[in-house]
Amino acid sequence: MEQTDVLGRRIGAAIIDIGIVIVIALLVGSVIGNDVAADAPTSARFGTLDRIVIIGLVFAYYFVTEMVWGQTVGKRVLDIRVERVDGTKATPGAIFIRTLLRAIDGILFYLVALRS
Repeated sequence: MEQTDVLGRRIGAAIIDIGIVIVIALLVGSVIGNDVAADAPTSARFGTLDRIVIIGLVFAYYFVTEMVWGQTVGKRVLDIRVERVDGTKATPGAIFIRTLLRAIDGILFYLVALRS
């Protein structure tokens, strides 16, 4: 498989996963959003509790799906797996660290992950 094909599938998987994260955020905002700004769009009604819940759910989404399936929904759709270099299943600790570092990599527009 060519490197550009793998890169394209990884970008596609990330887009699917980001779409799921956006849906999670909008659902949280609509369920426990700030009622003071009721006329504002759902995404503008996030308070501190909303943000904490969203961060927790997004962390859980990536961690749990990679623990259970070895892939997120986006990776599953595009047939990409999270595994160790030797092809075995990633350990819970490795997936935990990977999930934590995802936030830092996201600040850099996933440039680190795309190069690996």
